[in-house]
Amino acid sequence: MPSVLSKLTQSIYGREWSFPYNCYEVGHAWTPCCTEAAIDVGMAAFKNVLPLYTSLYLFTQLGLQRKYNPQAFLETTKSILTSASFLGFNLFAGVGVSCLLRNNSDRYYYRVQCFLPGVFASYLALLIERPGRRPALAFYMANMSSELLFKMLVHKGYLRPLPHGETLLFMVGMACWLRFVRIHGFGHDPVSVALKYLIGPLEAKSRARSKTPNCPPALQVSNEDDCEPMLNDQDITKSIYQDASSELANLEDKNAKRLSVLQKLDKQFDWLFGLLFGSHPCCPHSELSCAYYTISPMVTRFSWGYLGRSVMNLVARFRSLRSEPIETIKESFKSKNSLYFGLFLASFVGISRVSHCSLRRYSGKQEDWHSTLAGLLSGSSMFWAPKSTLSIYVIWKCLEQYFFLAVKEGKIKHSNQVICALYAISVDILLYIFAIEPAFIRPSYMKFIDKISDHKLHQLNRLGKFRLENAFVNDATR
Repeated sequence: MPSVLSKLTQSIYGREWSFPYNCYEVGHAWTPCCTEAAIDVGMAAFKNVLPLYTSLYLFTQLGLQRKYNPQAFLETTKSILTSASFLGFNLFAGVGVSCLLRNNSDRYYYRVQCFLPGVFASYLALLIERPGRRPALAFYMANMSSELLFKMLVHKGYLRPLPHGETLLFMVGMACWLRFVRIHGFGHDPVSVALKYLIGPLEAKSRARSKTPNCPPALQVSNEDDCEPMLNDQDITKSIYQDASSELANLEDKNAKRLSVLQKLDKQFDWLFGLLFGSHPCCPHSELSCAYYTISPMVTRFSWGYLGRSVMNLVARFRSLRSEPIETIKESFKSKNSLYFGLFLASFVGISRVSHCSLRRYSGKQEDWHSTLAGLLSGSSMFWAPKSTLSIYVIWKCLEQYFFLAVKEGKIKHSNQVICALYAISVDILLYIFAIEPAFIRPSYMKFIDKISDHKLHQLNRLGKFRLENAFVNDATR
């Protein structure tokens, strides 16, 4: 009779989710030796990523930092070897831990072999990498793994995608991101650089100025964003109407209603006139009208978006460009995706800027929630060119910025452990999908995995796993 401990062990391992294969039959099919398999994969990754990291770090040193002294070259060499060792150890430890677990059990347990090796190996491997690169790696892998996991769950029927879900996700991401840059300014990440080009630097906090740049001195108060407008013609007119209405309060109700209607029409006309031909005292574009500030970048962003997408279409049709150049060029520039991408960029910029200007006029000052609402509204521009990859990327980059802010403010104490755990879980999800559902992996990333492992990881025996997976699905449907 089995003991209580053995029953508990079988329950944790999931004996019903197991099969009688060894690690050679399932994992390292190119060699029966577990040690040799782990060393082969680790050395292949170390060898193949050395040119990649060498070009990357040398470009950063010579092209961006412009450091040419021997000490800089020494630091670059250390960084190259560290990053290559990190990736090589990740694959080496993954295969080694998987073989160790299988050789110390009677069967290939699905739960244990698919989750523990990846988490354990990835967590230890990230400790080898330089601390400065750990957050970027963790959030990049989280972005990729979350996208793949969502696609797999939708394909299996566990989740149903919302209509225009990528647009709603993009709206939330832009609302959080524009609020962040309004309070803390732009960073140096790709999303911040793209936003700075699209919406301009005036809608974000600048470290170079301590007060709102275009508010007159009479309007500047203790809070840099709180601006009280000066008296203008609209305010004088409003005051006159208020005095007149108080004096005529005892007149007939009909005349009072007519006067109220005239006041509202005059106020709306003044608001529209100022938006088209003037700028609010708290708008940062003091030399430009709100209309010109909004419409001018829409034209340029549409042009760049349309031309950029058309050039990408030409590159994708490079082979047909040789045989039929004129027809290929016409099709590339007449493509709907080029037009829609241009409209996406133009509407994003236009909605963002007109929302900021309108809210400043409505509130009479600049407030942080203006950027939140402007980001939410401008995010709806993705209706023109839906892209779930972009939405997920923006969300994770936004989470990364707020994570750093929470660490800076002391709200997250053990940030390094959180980063390592996020990376380990993300890589484990990616490896699981790579082993069980490789069709969901991006072709570019699949080529990268094959290249760094010398095509060894592609030799996994997925037949037994697919049979087991189908058995689980059939049991669940019953």
